[in-house]
Amino acid sequence: MKIQAVGLLIAFTQFFLNAPAAAQVDDLEVSPSGPWVLDLGDEYCALRRDFGSEDAGMLMEFRQYLPSDDFDLLVGSDDLATLEKTPRVSFLPYEVNELTDARFLRAPGGVEGFTARVSLRPVEEQDAEEWSERNVREAGVEALKIEDAFERPVILRTGALSGPMDAMRTCMDDLMRTRGIDPDASRGPLARAAKPIDQVRWTRIIIRNYPRSALMAGAEATLRVFLQIDPEGTVSNCTVQTNLDEEVFEESTCRNMRRHARFEPALDGQGNPTIGFWSTNVIFRLN
Repeated sequence: MKIQAVGLLIAFTQFFLNAPAAAQVDDLEVSPSGPWVLDLGDEYCALRRDFGSEDAGMLMEFRQYLPSDDFDLLVGSDDLATLEKTPRVSFLPYEVNELTDARFLRAPGGVEGFTARVSLRPVEEQDAEEWSERNVREAGVEALKIEDAFERPVILRTGALSGPMDAMRTCMDDLMRTRGIDPDASRGPLARAAKPIDQVRWTRIIIRNYPRSALMAGAEATLRVFLQIDPEGTVSNCTVQTNLDEEVFEESTCRNMRRHARFEPALDGQGNPTIGFWSTNVIFRLN
């Protein structure tokens, strides 16, 4: 019996040694199937573009709620299933970034995708006040490569992003004007960004005010909240990025942010209080 077991083990070992390696999944390269579309919403600016091939159709969106070098990336498809791992993206030919804050989404009609906060700013310049050679870097983009998000690695052939990002910045300037803010003044260097005061206390208050209808339904949510802080340190504008099934949390979160959140205001280059911006994630979970 022992001899038979040893022989069987040897046979299995030889099988796995001789078995061909798992086939590597080829990148799915997808070209644009339409132009860039700019959307100026009441609370956001968004750039969208459709991509398509024989194997898959995809939608990509860049969205901003406040002036920033960062933006929300959304990619979805009704042909590719998501993996729900930690996505990795790179604006080719630049470095790869792991999206540890990515959220996977499913929409009616079988569309699956993810959203995450990204930036074209080089990693080594993330903390710098000024971003050198921004236009050169945006013009150098050839494509967006996405790995570990869909069942196949995807390359979206975006082409140069200098023109689209210029359009996004113009849209954000227009959005700031609708809020009564001079975009040229808001672009000046800050001596200090807006800083939350006693954040732990008012975060607890916001989370304890769980929307009743969501509580009854057993619903949970992770919200991306964007705040505009006035020179007195109070919240003058609140915008929440939500999924379709999380909208019930938006009104409650912003109402409590305005009521309870307080900040040390941003300071301009001369040390004077000025309008600032701040963002955070608010997580609602049932125990």
